[in-house]
Amino acid sequence: MNVPIKCSCSKVQGYLEDVSPKCGNHLKCMCDDCQRFAEYLNNETHILDENGGTEIFQVSPSSIKFTQGQENLTCLRLTQKGILRWYTSCCNTPIANTISYKMAFAGVILNCLDFSGLNKDDVLGPVKYYCMAKYCIGDAPEGANAGFSKLLTLKIIISLLIGRLLKRYSPNPFFNEETGQPISKPFILIKPIQ
Repeated sequence: MNVPIKCSCSKVQGYLEDVSPKCGNHLKCMCDDCQRFAEYLNNETHILDENGGTEIFQVSPSSIKFTQGQENLTCLRLTQKGILRWYTSCCNTPIANTISYKMAFAGVILNCLDFSGLNKDDVLGPVKYYCMAKYCIGDAPEGANAGFSKLLTLKIIISLLIGRLLKRYSPNPFFNEETGQPISKPFILIKPIQ
């Protein structure tokens, strides 16, 4: 099943290809960096849940397709070597987190997916992992981990290794295929947000 990608103002559109619960990890991350990203976008109420969690579906970047508005994709790093956090310059809709061109990893932030007429849990499966609960707001959800669970960490490592072997990092809509550089020069957020 393909799930539409659409930013808040509809300038950026596309789809997540061949989605099923088996093709990715459905999780909520409560880390302070995800919370800071939502704060930077000035959109905490739409991105974060009551625990400060961001709902994410981790997939290979080759399954992300943009059909319009790709020129509106921009990214930032919260630190000099932090992950690339992609969002739209038109309306500050968060899109995904990536690491580098040859890493078959993209954490798609569910705010950009359009589940109209679809049951999200049927498409992605239920949230299986609640991560980084040490930064949780209020009481942590049942079964939450202070960091990342060993099982999730193992699944990510295996996925990265298989992705590298099978070149699932390409095509990658966030990077120039020839240079391996991000399509938008990352903005480094040096000063903390007040």
